Amino acid sequence: MTTFKERVVTDVQQVCRVDYETKKALASNTLKRIIHRISEFIGEHSSVVLEDYGKGLFSEEFTKKIIKLSQDSGKFVAVDPSRTTNPIFYKGVNLLKPNRLESELMVKSLGYYEKDTAKISEILLDKLALEKIIITLGSEGMAITDSLSGDGKMKTIPTLAREVFDVSGAGDTAISTIMAALSSGASLEEAAWLGNCASGVV
Repeated sequence: MTTFKERVVTDVQQVCRVDYETKKALASNTLKRIIHRISEFIGEHSSVVLEDYGKGLFSEEFTKKIIKLSQDSGKFVAVDPSRTTNPIFYKGVNLLKPNRLESELMVKSLGYYEKDTAKISEILLDKLALEKIIITLGSEGMAITDSLSGDGKMKTIPTLAREVFDVSGAGDTAISTIMAALSSGASLEEAAWLGNCASGVV
């Protein structure tokens, strides 16, 4: 089935979300059709975003095939990860964008018990062979590290805090805007600022 998300809201906030879904593995012929469809579109785009909601699509085989297909086509690959997917599946992508909890769970699954964001960034950059990482920190903004630029040290940029009625779509908007900016020649810091602004709007 197609995942259906039902949000329960009041006039001022979201109360909860109910998901109607199955996380059963897709049939192999279905996966082949998805990969074929991606291969048809990939040439028309400058980059690829893997938005992993942890609903069962991103198996090891599928994830690695999509990353390889993208890289063989010379595309910049970014991942907005799921806390339930093995982080090794994402190895070698250009950009990883976990939130704080996801990043802590990822390093834990790699055998490290670390809470310091700078050290977590270093571990993930090294163990997953990443170029760039953005860890979103909620009200504290974003922690960004670009191993290919400057001193390679982590920087933190503040959030644009505001009261919101509905936060749905903020994460998707952030990574989409970040990727559009990077594809247009922005630095990681410039892209993260733009992503921050876009998230606030949506």
